[in-house]
Amino acid sequence: MSTTTLPGGLFAYRVRDYLDRDALFVSPETPLRLVQRMLVDAQIHSLPVVEHGHVVGVVSSLDLMRIASDEDDMTTINVPWPEPEVALGELVAQDAMDCEPACIASKASLVEAARMMYERRLDRLLVVDFGELQGVITSHDVLHVLTPRRYRDRSPDLADLVLEIT
Repeated sequence: MSTTTLPGGLFAYRVRDYLDRDALFVSPETPLRLVQRMLVDAQIHSLPVVEHGHVVGVVSSLDLMRIASDEDDMTTINVPWPEPEVALGELVAQDAMDCEPACIASKASLVEAARMMYERRLDRLLVVDFGELQGVITSHDVLHVLTPRRYRDRSPDLADLVLEIT
């Protein structure tokens, strides 16, 4: 399918124009107790881990729950949010982080970002150029732009929305 046939030229929308450039991040040495507090206070689910200006990983609330529960498979157990002083001890971000975070270049289209989020079942992507964190883009950011205005104030029939976007 040619990109010129898409309504509104959706491939023209770039990640760089909609990312959050003020995204919080931590260093590999940040204590997990502080990581947990930042996640809760900011009401987010993950934080990029940056060392010397370059992204080296991402740490999420699920990573913290895995450490607190000492389980690798969180799909089969229900773990309450851990007490930071007890469960997280002296661990730091590098002890819990995913060393292969989902990243996208700032020049990528929002359609590419949406596809990556959908295929990997992610809510956010780190926006990285040449290893350096530019910010974060969320599924909410992408959907806000890609959803036709007439559907923003009401619940569209999903089939109509998918047909219009594709």
